[in-house]
Formats: sequence, C-alpha cells, structure tokens
Amino acid sequence: ASGKASPQFPTSFLGENELTRQKAAYEEKVKGRTNEKGAEESAEPVYTLPENSTLVGSRAMTALLGRVPINGTVTDPYPFKVLIGKDNLTANGIELPDVEGAIVSGTASGDWTLSCVRGQVNSVTFVFSDGTVRTLPRPDTSNNAGGQNNNAQAKQDTGTSGGIGWISDENGIPCIGGERKSNASTYLPTIFGLSAAGAAGEAMSQGQYTTQNNVNGISATMTGDAGQAALGKAISGGMSETTDWIKQRYGMTFDAIYVPPGARLAVHITRQLAIDYEDKGRKVRYDFTLPGGVSDNGGLD
Repeated sequence: ASGKASPQFPTSFLGENELTRQKAAYEEKVKGRTNEKGAEESAEPVYTLPENSTLVGSRAMTALLGRVPINGTVTDPYPFKVLIGKDNLTANGIELPDVEGAIVSGTASGDWTLSCVRGQVNSVTFVFSDGTVRTLPRPDTSNNAGGQNNNAQAKQDTGTSGGIGWISDENGIPCIGGERKSNASTYLPTIFGLSAAGAAGEAMSQGQYTTQNNVNGISATMTGDAGQAALGKAISGGMSETTDWIKQRYGMTFDAIYVPPGARLAVHITRQLAIDYEDKGRKVRYDFTLPGGVSDNGGLD
C-alpha cells in the first residue's frame, strides 16, 4: 500500500542458486565429478552376482606372495589381482552379455605348514562393452581415490572372513600350493657363529682372572695376561654389538609362500554384488582429441 518495493535478500549464499548450479554442471561435464546422490540416481540396476557364486577359470595376473603370519597377524600383506574374462563369466552360468570382463583385487597370506597361499578378495571392477567401469564395493573417493578397499591396512587378519570373497585353485582347495621362501638358512648360522665368538671372547677374558670366596663375598683378581683379558672383552663386546645389528636387520624380514603369475584360480563370492550401470559413470576412454595435435589427414604438420 505504501508503494515501496519489498526488500530482496541475496540468493548467492543459499544452498541452491544459479552459481552453485553452474558450478555443479561444470564439474560434471569438464571434471567428471558428480555428488553421491546424483550418482545413485543415475545408476541403473542391470545384474546381480548372488552370494556364494563361484567364478572358475580365472587367471592370476600377478604373483601370489603370502607372508606367513606372526602371532596370527600379517603385517603389510601383499596385494594380488585376478582376471576374469567374458567367456569365464558365461561358462559359469552367469549371463552378463554387456560385461567384457572383471578384475579382482585382494590380499594374500601364507601357510608355512601346508606351503600354500590364501587369498581374500577385497574389490572387483566390471568393465562394460562401452568402456564404462563399475567397482564393488563402491570406492570411497574421499579417503581412497584409487578404489583399493582395505588394501592399505597395515595389519590384516589371516582369515578369509572379511572382504567380499576368497580364492581357491581349480580343484577347490582354498589354499594355493606354492614354494617356501625364507632366510632362516642364513640367519640362524650367522647368529650361531656370532654367539659362539662372543662366548669364546668372554671365556678368554674370564680365564685371566682368579675368583676367590671370602667373608666379603666373591672377588676376582687378575692373575693372567692383561692383554689377553682386554682382547677377550673386545671380542665379546664386538660380537654382541654385531649380533644386535644383525637381529635388527633380520627382524624386518619374513617368511613367505610364493605362487608364480598365471595360476588358474576360482573366485568365490561371499557377498551379494549389485552390478549397476551408471549413465554418467567413468569410462576407460572418451571421444576426445587434443586440439592441434593430429590433423585430419592422419599426419603431423
């Protein structure tokens, strides 16, 4: 009624405005980013890999190197990768016509008594025919941009109860036979020799003293060669320091079981995996050409 315009509040500080919409569109188009809600809305369910599925005919891409656990714990376990081709997926009764293959990653531990390697599957990446990739479980982009779930843990339980599955050989044995690798054959004789030399030096030094019992207790008096006593002490002290140095260096070593690359394996899935197709998901390759790089006639200027 007064004819004055109502006050207008700035909208650039609100959660939904033109600036934030333009920024989101830019990041999605140029940087390939999208928020978690948008990614879930664009994902379309296409396949389901049920629990207790078995993918036979898989092949180890890397060697299986399983550290033998100490006190039931494996420190810094080695990773491994397994390749599953399209034919293997179809042969197992799992029809995934638009999936070209899968890559499985996990960590290994060794069993010294049985001389074999156990493997725990932590993640699997499916590659669609158009180049779109789908990793399960979904990688945490904030803490783990590489998509390697649970592979960076400093310590890991030696069992296969964690993760999304485990591996076995073609015969279904959940521990793949391999070759023992250990430095015990060099470590133990070295420690034995150093300890023997230290004991000999100590005996040489003590042999130059005479021990007597009196009212004040036990007393030792040098009755032999002082040079021999000093030499014995020097040998004993030097061997003791060398032994400590060797123990520290060898303390960082470990026993392991080694399986060469290319082993035929079976992947056992212990969790249901929902394979979704993201319309705006990442692809292996995009139709992109550097401006001014290669001319249309196929040659360089």
